[in-house]
Formats: sequence, structure tokens, C-alpha cells
Amino acid sequence: MLVVESEIDDTKYRRQPIEKDFEKLLAVKSLFKLMIFSTEKRGFTNDNAIEAFGLYLEPYGHHLLGETYIFIDYNESNPQGVNGSFIAHTWQPEINGSQARVKLLRAN
Repeated sequence: MLVVESEIDDTKYRRQPIEKDFEKLLAVKSLFKLMIFSTEKRGFTNDNAIEAFGLYLEPYGHHLLGETYIFIDYNESNPQGVNGSFIAHTWQPEINGSQARVKLLRAN
């Protein structure tokens, strides 16, 4: 039912481990695929992460209708000084197989 991958890394080079862990979610068949990651420091933003996930999702040829990808960007602090902020996005394939364009929806 649910497969989860996480990469809570605060190094300067966090993008590579986040992308590597996300690739694992693509191959596993599950109704829900949850990716938990952190983009809070050193120039890797939530927008950068969402763009990277889209680049992996679009060419992947084995999407199934009904799959739901959930992306949680957990940050220990935010610019307002509040601890434990989250940004969440979701995505579902529109057809089986690869997708022409992937747009992740921001959850409120």
C-alpha cells in the first residue's frame, strides 16, 4: 500500500542523495509513494527539488493510474524562526506509462 523513502541531509551536496533515493520509489509498485526530504540550507530549494522530481517522473515508462506520489519537504527551521515547517506536494499519473509533462500540486 505504501512505500517510503527519505533523505534528510543538510550537506551542501544534498541534491544527489535526494535524487538517488527518489529513483528507488519509481521502481516499486505501490498505491502511495512517499518521499520525505529537506531543502532548507545551502542553495537547494523546494522549487529545485520539485523540478528534479519532475525530470525523473516524465520519462519513466512504468507509471500506473492510481499511483499517488506524495512529497514532503521537512525543514527544521524556516525564515520566520518557526521549528518544523513542511511543504507538501502530490502527483498522480494521468495515463499508464511515461508522461508528457509532470506538474506537482502543492498541498495546502
